[in-house]
Amino acid sequence: MLALPEADRAGLVIDLLGSLDDRPVEEDSGELDRVWAEEIARRAAQIDGGQVRTVSWDEVLQKVARSRSDR
Repeated sequence: MLALPEADRAGLVIDLLGSLDDRPVEEDSGELDRVWAEEIARRAAQIDGGQVRTVSWDEVLQKVARSRSDR
């Protein structure tokens, strides 16, 4: 699957996600917005409360590069 072009992989993801629920994604946009708003609030509270440490994009890229070179 990973050898597929990016657009084909994206289409596959959409199809797979759609298969998990019998309702079309478009019909659930209000619910999705609500769930994401709750998740954003939860994560922001964790950051504000010092429960999690944020990571810079540069650090993420360095970790990815290291993990790929270890393969």
